[in-house]
Amino acid sequence: MLKLLARLSLHFPQSGRTAAELAALSLDLAEDLAPFPLPVVERGFTYARRESRWFPSTAQLVEFCARAMGELRRFEERQALLAPEPDWEANAQRGLRWCAIIRQRLGHV
Repeated sequence: MLKLLARLSLHFPQSGRTAAELAALSLDLAEDLAPFPLPVVERGFTYARRESRWFPSTAQLVEFCARAMGELRRFEERQALLAPEPDWEANAQRGLRWCAIIRQRLGHV
């Protein structure tokens, strides 16, 4: 967390935080951002860097991480929908349905 904060503070020199202040802040942020996996926190910090005019507050970082978490969940849901069925027959039926849709769209009914 300290590494992420130090890197983020480089983009906001007006934050004026010392290394000791960043270390103390990182302990609080570690607690506040604990529900999010590390890749989500990293994405949240990326959003903060790209969208904030000032060094973000803890509440803003939590909001950015929540947004990143929502995007990750939507991505996982889409991947689950596209995942092949576990058995061959179900995959064959799915393939036939897709072929019928494509043929219909091309006018080859």
